[in-house]
Amino acid sequence: MLGNTYLLTSNIVNEARVGWNEFYNIGLAVLQDPNTQWAAAEGLTNVTALTSAQQNGRAGLTIAGYANVADGAGDQGGKENIISAGDSLSIVHGKHTWKTGFQYQNRRLWQIADNNSRGNATFDNCSSSNCPAGQKTYTDPDTGFPVFYNKFQNYARGMCTSACNGNSGTTLGHYRDNTYGAFFNDIWQVGHGLTLTLGMRWEYNSPFVEQNGLEGTLDPTTQKVTFSKIPTGIPASYLPYYDVSTTYRPGIIEPNRKGFMPRVGLAYEARPGTVIRAGFGIYLDNLNTNELQFTRYAAPLYFQQAFNNTFVNQLWPDPTKAIGVAQVPSPFSILPKNTRPYTEEWTMSLQQDLGHGLMLEIAYTGSQTHKSWKRYDQNQCTQFPFVAPSYATTGCTVPAGQLNPNRPYPAFSQGVLSSSTRGDANFNGGSVKIEKRVSHGLYYLGSYQWSKNIDNFSGEAAANDSSFATSMSFDRSYSNFDNRNKAVISGGYELPFGKGKQWLQSGVSNALAGGWSVQPAVQLRGGYPFNVARSGCNFAANIGCRAFLVAGKKVSDAYLHNPSPFHWFDDSVFTNDYLGRTDSGAVYRSSSANPSVQGWVTRNVLRGPGTASVDFSAIKNIQVYEGVRAQFRAEAYNILNHPIFSNPANNINTSNTVGRVSSTSMDNRSIQLALKILW
Repeated sequence: MLGNTYLLTSNIVNEARVGWNEFYNIGLAVLQDPNTQWAAAEGLTNVTALTSAQQNGRAGLTIAGYANVADGAGDQGGKENIISAGDSLSIVHGKHTWKTGFQYQNRRLWQIADNNSRGNATFDNCSSSNCPAGQKTYTDPDTGFPVFYNKFQNYARGMCTSACNGNSGTTLGHYRDNTYGAFFNDIWQVGHGLTLTLGMRWEYNSPFVEQNGLEGTLDPTTQKVTFSKIPTGIPASYLPYYDVSTTYRPGIIEPNRKGFMPRVGLAYEARPGTVIRAGFGIYLDNLNTNELQFTRYAAPLYFQQAFNNTFVNQLWPDPTKAIGVAQVPSPFSILPKNTRPYTEEWTMSLQQDLGHGLMLEIAYTGSQTHKSWKRYDQNQCTQFPFVAPSYATTGCTVPAGQLNPNRPYPAFSQGVLSSSTRGDANFNGGSVKIEKRVSHGLYYLGSYQWSKNIDNFSGEAAANDSSFATSMSFDRSYSNFDNRNKAVISGGYELPFGKGKQWLQSGVSNALAGGWSVQPAVQLRGGYPFNVARSGCNFAANIGCRAFLVAGKKVSDAYLHNPSPFHWFDDSVFTNDYLGRTDSGAVYRSSSANPSVQGWVTRNVLRGPGTASVDFSAIKNIQVYEGVRAQFRAEAYNILNHPIFSNPANNINTSNTVGRVSSTSMDNRSIQLALKILW
């Protein structure tokens, strides 16, 4: 960063800045032996590792129940270079301080988001429900009876029974975008204790553009995959479902230049020791660059292939020679009408000096986020909350090779995971804080906040947690990080012993007892929300699988009066059956029950354990020589060793673990000692 501040006149100052920043965040696998062409040696075909030296590693060949020795399944991350420049002019004129200027930023991003670039395969026991016909059994030479192949025999003969996943092509992209901004701000000291801050910022963030035109998405209006630059190598069997006559603009997303962000602030000293503050502002959010992968997961730019019950030497077939609609890969997609997320924030506070070094603050804070990032399966079998679809009893899947009339895009399968700006959130919180400034060696700070955080997404922590493609409002519930009650108390006290203190001012007593201070901290908060989940859903991919309520039950019936880590909630309130039937787990609580209907219990309806944590530290300052001081620190975290539990297991189809807490969210008591020399 280089900057220059220049005083033009006694009341006019100009500031110029130019800068460069590099950010590196990538998780490429550490290859065991990059000089060996592992994919070829393993007999694999049409995987990224064959053509990308930096991804050439061992496939994830796993015998069920055992760990594998693979070099990792995916390569994710990127390197970003940011070049920025800006200039601002400040003018003091009477009661006004004006500031205006512009900013420019150029971002250059190298990003990769590959999955299964080296291939994966799982080997399990054959049974009546897996392994191809004619390959399930062999004749036992001792008994003469047919016997199912076990997982070790399947590994030896190369029979992958599940998760035979391998991708070809690459998601490597080279992206650029530009941001332009201009602003004006006025701090107006009106008088009589009143100060106003008035500002306006305009900002335009151009869509990221892949420099080689490697961008594609499913167009919801034409129901065809469309590119910004038509690639070569589109299989002939794909052409009925691909638009090769038109293209999107580079970057796919349509520009939005209406980035106006007003800000208003107020500070008023009503009387000595009493200050009222209030403010409102609109703030635009930048693109989450992780969403750029949704323009790259479209064949032939990148093929994703998944099989079961297939010999390894048949993995993976040439995707460009695919025949039939069942082989058209479902692309990840981004909606061209996506716009830029923005948040409205407002706050008001009252600060009161209570005297004797005490300060009281009462505050309210609110915010509302619009058009935020939210993912969902665009090709989910069509259904709506609280309405049983026509295929509820027969299922929404169809035999391979057939068009599926139950999906919005019949030529594609499930898994059209789409990045949209259909997310929203709001926050409201009230807080009380009291602070004691240092006096006679004592200081403390205590605060309490009541808040409520509602959203229909919770960011990267729950990126693929949508329920219905037809209703984003169904997911509107407590945020993953909603915490209704939170209190924090901290402080410190210098013990009155040693030189310059009241007692034990010299000699051995000063050496032992002098210079000590203690700092306790207490944190109390309620529990975080969690979903009630089930298994076996087959109507969509990459989404949450919700449960139903048993007939006559309410969500509140699941809360126990005295929950314990062994039984946190009453899971008998929930079922897999949309008619609300239950039978203690035999049928309606089986993962195979009702796989084609999404549950009607929304996200985050239950709450987990809260937190009660006490930390404590003791510090001793020792004057060694003039200008040389030592500091000894003893710090204990969670000193009472109170267990701070994580949320319980939430899948109602795992009867042996559901409702049980199996881990902690914070460490048990830990103590650390340190010695520091200062000079």
